[in-house]
Amino acid sequence: MSIFPSSPAVGDRITIGSRILEWSGSRWIQPPPTPSVVAAQVVEQSAAAAQAKADEAEADAVAAAAVDAQEKADAAQAAAVEAAAVEAQVKADAAQAAAEATAAADAQVKADAAQAAAVEAAAVEAQVKADAAQAAAVETAAADAQVKADAAQAAAVETAAVEAQTRAEAAVAQAISDVTGGASEAFDTLKEISDAMATDQDVANAINQITPQQLALDGNELSISDGNTIDLSSISGSGEAGPAGPQGEIGPAGADGADGAVGPAFIKYFW
Repeated sequence: MSIFPSSPAVGDRITIGSRILEWSGSRWIQPPPTPSVVAAQVVEQSAAAAQAKADEAEADAVAAAAVDAQEKADAAQAAAVEAAAVEAQVKADAAQAAAEATAAADAQVKADAAQAAAVEAAAVEAQVKADAAQAAAVETAAADAQVKADAAQAAAVETAAVEAQTRAEAAVAQAISDVTGGASEAFDTLKEISDAMATDQDVANAINQITPQQLALDGNELSISDGNTIDLSSISGSGEAGPAGPQGEIGPAGADGADGAVGPAFIKYFW
């Protein structure tokens, strides 16, 4: 957009920067200076010089202030950097200490867990070995106790058998004695009496006429309740041995077997 008027009149003036132009009717010219104009120009130039000096002073002041501000800014920045570095170092130290404490705690927890697992595994292994040793000891003690019990039982059975045999023989002898009542060897068995009755009719008749309640045998004399007495000493007879008597009663139970050996003590290991 043009700064010049489109239809200026003669004498119209415009100002462009520090210049004054006047319309001459055909073109814009710089009018001749007048005293007031000169004064104005002087004032303007002085003002311009003053402005220039003011601008220079301002620039110097701005430069000095800028330098001072830069120095202060640099010092502040350095102090801030140093403070930030110190704070960062403090925070880094704290973070490192916290990390080390956390790592130490974590390592301690893992070490405790590993130690507990190792102790548990060792305890289990020790228990297994102790159980195996105890089982072996118990088995050995049981075998030894069984051998001793078998020996004691065999000895008790043998002793009881001997004792039972002795008692049986004594019982048989007593039973025979009770039956024979002290008769002589020629008439101390039913076979011998039967043979005597077969060979001596008088003996047979005498015996057939009596009942068991009327018969009493005293030594070699057979007494009858009617007052007759038969002397058996003069009668001889022989025959086969009679059958064996009944088996005696079972003897008492043998003594208890000896106690087994005491197994090894169980030792529990602690870590």
